[in-house]
Amino acid sequence: MVTQRQTYSVDSNQYLSEEIEFSMARIFEKELQLIDEFYEIATDIKKFDFNVYQAFRQIDYMNSNQLDENKLLLYLIKPFKLPSNFRMYS
Repeated sequence: MVTQRQTYSVDSNQYLSEEIEFSMARIFEKELQLIDEFYEIATDIKKFDFNVYQAFRQIDYMNSNQLDENKLLLYLIKPFKLPSNFRMYS
């Protein structure tokens, strides 16, 4: 695994390989994209004035007193706001 590799230092007058720099740029780009998605979700959440009980009741529209991944997915599909995999499993 990459995380188990031995670390090494890079002096200020040395450069990383092009492949490593490209990979790091992709990671930073993805991180910024996820931060943007987070703020978008947070802004959407702030629009609603729900307490926990009301939110539970809204998602549990069949009144089964249980929530699971399928019920959450059905709730999110209803208004056509299907989440990405990242959002679903966060």
